[in-house]
Amino acid sequence: MLYAIDVSHHQSPSALDWAGMRAAGCDLCIVRLTYGTKKDALAKEHAKRARDAGFAIGAYAFARPTEPVADQFQAFWEAAGAIGYGKVEDVIPALDIEDDTPARPIGPEHAAFFEEFAALLKATQGCYAYITQRDWTRLGKPDWVLRLPLFVAHYAAPSRPEPATPNGMPWCIWQHRVGPFEINGPSGYDQIHPLLDQSRVRRLHFFNGEEMTFADAGDEELRLVPDADGTDAVRQARHDAWVQASATEAALTSQADLLEADRNRAFRAEMDTLDDEPESEVDPEGNNA
Repeated sequence: MLYAIDVSHHQSPSALDWAGMRAAGCDLCIVRLTYGTKKDALAKEHAKRARDAGFAIGAYAFARPTEPVADQFQAFWEAAGAIGYGKVEDVIPALDIEDDTPARPIGPEHAAFFEEFAALLKATQGCYAYITQRDWTRLGKPDWVLRLPLFVAHYAAPSRPEPATPNGMPWCIWQHRVGPFEINGPSGYDQIHPLLDQSRVRRLHFFNGEEMTFADAGDEELRLVPDADGTDAVRQARHDAWVQASATEAALTSQADLLEADRNRAFRAEMDTLDDEPESEVDPEGNNA
């Protein structure tokens, strides 16, 4: 099991113990980049501090049905570029599907909006549906949600081992707790100190197309120091393999291009020769000379 936090402008980057959380066993930081078309003012600093502390990086967009999908999608990727998000070792984005505000609850009439936004994100490198079982039901139980990897939020009772998920589907990331970071903290919502959203991680999807699955339990005792389970080394090895494969593909493509260019030059030379062939001379009587 890996562990994650997600952050937005609600958390001050300087107030978080990044090194302490990483040393305690937190592996992934998911940064909110946008709220509708508005870019999160603290995203860049959150991402920098997280990377400097050795976290893997993910990101999410809070979708607002009151604004055009295309504008929100563009704002998200502009914000991603500003913080350097989208590296091959980064985790694919998540689409936050929930009420815009308490006065603007989601319903079945918004399902097409969220589906369009999710499709745009999915077409890049993939997309998590960041949703609760309740909100999926309020949307009308759309099937397209079930085809995305699930990042579910459910602050269940500590005795509950699994969250409620859309249609009972397997979860990849479970946001189970709000409060001060605790590697084995109980599920639930700390009303006195609601510092951070915290998640358990079973499966991650990366920009290079790779996926990694993690055991449900068994490595908690190894979470005492950064990278005790070797995930950083695995990420680096995966990245190196991707770079090598890309270089090999580029070399093969280059060789194929050179061969094609040689064939084209030979063909053009042959055509030029045919074009230069003198026309037959014809005598006044119309006979070939």
